[in-house]
Amino acid sequence: MTDTDWQDAIFRTAYSTKHSVSVSGRTKTLGYYIGANYLYREGTIIGSDFERYSLRANIDGKRNRLKYGVSFSPSYSKTNYISSDTQYGDDGVIASALMAPPVFPVYNTDGSYNWDMNGFLRVNSWDTQTNEVLNPVALALEIDDVREKINILGNAYVSYEFIKGLEYKFTAGGDYYSYIRNYYRPSYIPLRGHKYYDDLSAPKAQNNMNSYFHWTISNQLSFNRTFGDHSVNAVAVYEAEKQGIQTSQIVGTGTAGDDKIRTTKGKTIDLTETYNNKYAYTFASWLVRAQYSYKGRYMVSASIRGDGSSRFAPNTRWGYFPAASVGWRMSDESFLRDVKWVDDLKIRASVGQTGNAQIGNSEYLALYGSTNIDLGNGLTSQVYPTQIANNDLGWEKNTQYNVGLDVSLWRGTLGFTADYYYSKTTDMLFDVPVSSVSGLTSSNVNIGSMQNKGIELALTSRRSFGDFSYAFAANWSLNRNKVLSLGDENADIIKESSYAGGYYLTRVGQPVGCYYLLVQDGIFHNQEELDSYPHFDTTTIGDFRFVDANGNGILEKDADRVIVGNYMPDFYYGFSVNLSYKGFDLAANFQGVYGNEILNLERRYLLNMEASSNMMKESLQRYPYGELNRATRKSSGNNGACTSTFHLEDGSYLRLQNLSLGYTFPDRWTRKAGISKLRIYVQGTNLFTWTDYSGYNPEVNKRSTDALRPGEDYCSYPLSRTFSVGVNFNL
Repeated sequence: MTDTDWQDAIFRTAYSTKHSVSVSGRTKTLGYYIGANYLYREGTIIGSDFERYSLRANIDGKRNRLKYGVSFSPSYSKTNYISSDTQYGDDGVIASALMAPPVFPVYNTDGSYNWDMNGFLRVNSWDTQTNEVLNPVALALEIDDVREKINILGNAYVSYEFIKGLEYKFTAGGDYYSYIRNYYRPSYIPLRGHKYYDDLSAPKAQNNMNSYFHWTISNQLSFNRTFGDHSVNAVAVYEAEKQGIQTSQIVGTGTAGDDKIRTTKGKTIDLTETYNNKYAYTFASWLVRAQYSYKGRYMVSASIRGDGSSRFAPNTRWGYFPAASVGWRMSDESFLRDVKWVDDLKIRASVGQTGNAQIGNSEYLALYGSTNIDLGNGLTSQVYPTQIANNDLGWEKNTQYNVGLDVSLWRGTLGFTADYYYSKTTDMLFDVPVSSVSGLTSSNVNIGSMQNKGIELALTSRRSFGDFSYAFAANWSLNRNKVLSLGDENADIIKESSYAGGYYLTRVGQPVGCYYLLVQDGIFHNQEELDSYPHFDTTTIGDFRFVDANGNGILEKDADRVIVGNYMPDFYYGFSVNLSYKGFDLAANFQGVYGNEILNLERRYLLNMEASSNMMKESLQRYPYGELNRATRKSSGNNGACTSTFHLEDGSYLRLQNLSLGYTFPDRWTRKAGISKLRIYVQGTNLFTWTDYSGYNPEVNKRSTDALRPGEDYCSYPLSRTFSVGVNFNL
């Protein structure tokens, strides 16, 4: 009998190589550096790889009071991309491999791809509900998705010191980026679904071209002088930048069976997916800052900056952000000066405000689209809104207060840093749902406020004993988030997860983006339990039991959802150790979090006990053998359809991020060969992760840019364990 390990079929041990070479030199008035790099890295999924060439050149010089410099950094990269993080219905390779039943082979006896799990049972054998899955090996190897990037960065500066301590510096820079994607899905990969089974499909070709040019100009006047016990530093800066962006896409479909040309040439162009956009944004800012120190013992600083962004409406375009700080080095006071075991003792406090403009361009404008509709007398052009006007859209502001303590004892044997902070964010920029009457689903607005407060602690220690030395560092922090307001009526913000049965809730008094789900409370073991507890109409013995949260005796998908946790950990922590003895060095770094939850939507498919797709080993504990729901060949009982606490998992973990061992040869051994600082090393990254999470990687967040929907895992790319061997030396 066939027993295919589909994960083993798509994953591989991947190899990578990296080479770097550089030349540098310096005279009394001129310095230069030229470096070249090459990187090739296979992906851990078959058919994927990444290749990059890069160059960096710097030159800087000085003549009397004049300083100048130029840098230039071009790079080219090419990626053979695999659709790994998408769902099995969208050709997702990982999701398809996890869903694929092991009873089907990768290839037929004639060497062609096997498509039986795309509906064979439903078409040829018996009446079942199947989550039809395409062959993940074919998806990885046969779909072309080549992405090429060119990036060129350039920068030049010149500065002149008029008098001692007073300097003017002018900087200009540019960044050019070009991206080309060529995608092709051949016709011998069928569409997903039993009605297509193993039929040829219409091939799809897609071309994307994106480019931008971003320039910046900076003018800075600074003054830095010491007058006896008094030190003064002042700076005034004015900057301007602009980015012009152009994007285009062409999508075409061909004739089934015709894969001779794997581009859009000769294809029927899909006008609904074809576009050409051109837009730009500008940003300007100024800053004034002054710092004063008396004997390095008493320190005070104050600044104010103004930022203007074209992403906001004209009347809200500018934001102004002040900041101030004070510090006191107590170890320099007379009452501690003779305490030899105290190296440094400093307390500090600060308050400052920053702004956020991370939204799309022209979000404040009313935008419209057009389409043709048939009203019975031929096609008629129709205009419809695609974006709501918001002339009040402006800066999100964050005000943070901080107090801290820095301590160093016994010549660095023990160091300690402690910080407490409180921050309040107002006029938050959120993409919130809007009434369907508008014809839209969401809109960017400034709404409400929230607070974050927390503690950050760090401990260090370093000592040397002859040829042996060590350095140790540890950190621990926590953050508590709470929404303070959400507009005039403090209305909840509810957003869907990747699957419509899962929801996130942002509510006043709670953290942002809480999981808002049904509470799964075991299963129904017998008819007596079923008769005495609220349930769905289709529920039967062996199905999930959900809590009637509002207590009205009726189980309802919407009314009985409650807040059941969030993605924010109770605390973060990490520690590292570095040891060296003569030429040997050993380093290890650990990092972890504790107390967060992950919405693992993979469980919705891999543990629903429905249909004929693959299941996790945990499914052996199904009813009547354990406390999981019953197995059934068709969806019923809302076991898979209701996203609930069953899909929440503890996301706590501790990871060994890096472990390295190296040896540096004495220069006297290599001097005759013209080599110095010769070091060989072996290194491993992401070696071990201690966690109870059942997914590939607990450090996951499918929508990292959406604060209202954090902590979702839906077949995300696994973290690679990497081993490397290297050598470094100077000529």
